[in-house]
Amino acid sequence: MDKYIKKEDIEKLYDENPNNLSSVFLSAGYNEDYVQKMFNSASKEVIVIRAMKILEKINEEKNLKDDDLYQIPKKYNVPESKFLKDDRNDMYIEMNNSISKKIGEILQNLYDYDSDEYVIGIHRTASDVNQIFSKGIIYKNLDLYDHVQLFSNFPFFLREIKYCESYKFSRGCFIIKIPKKDVKGLIENADPIFYKNKDGNIYLKPDFICAYVPVHNRNIGNIILNTENHDIYYNNTEFYYNEQITDVKKLS
Repeated sequence: MDKYIKKEDIEKLYDENPNNLSSVFLSAGYNEDYVQKMFNSASKEVIVIRAMKILEKINEEKNLKDDDLYQIPKKYNVPESKFLKDDRNDMYIEMNNSISKKIGEILQNLYDYDSDEYVIGIHRTASDVNQIFSKGIIYKNLDLYDHVQLFSNFPFFLREIKYCESYKFSRGCFIIKIPKKDVKGLIENADPIFYKNKDGNIYLKPDFICAYVPVHNRNIGNIILNTENHDIYYNNTEFYYNEQITDVKKLS
């Protein structure tokens, strides 16, 4: 099927006989019932685009040996709700065996670490890595969600990292982990997540930035862990809660 990687070739194949494309989806792990349902309900454009993504993935994987690819454990193929079942299953199939084993295992460890107590997210960026590692992510307000996308589905997390370049010329993304109690909940249980730097700007504290993931042409590069010293606060530093907790300023 490699000769059909060009969109016009896939469209021609579809026009000649849509069922000729079924082998593409079956080879990617879709079951026959799902494929038949998709061909009966989805438009030509949707089917062609999905087939292209699968074939592009197959083409990329040729440069990696099977034992060098990361196989996502099936326990992660769990949707956040029943309405997302098909969508998240598509993501699981797409991302399975799509990145190196080494990188996949590091991302899995970051995702799993203290997952009961922490939320995980990404911040897409083209900014200087060292500056964000040391100072944090600059904010104009106190809404975490303005610059960080949170996840509760691992394949979705992997996919958004892989495609992060589509957002404002990003060259990669930072992985953020924040205690759940500090994102939403009661103020008496929460700690502030923002601070005002000496430059007068408000930042998400760098304590929560655990790694940077470079991405180029949808290829995920070697992950850089944040090992900066975060002893950057002073006696009169102003700290702020996430606005989902409260907008009250807390002085330290």
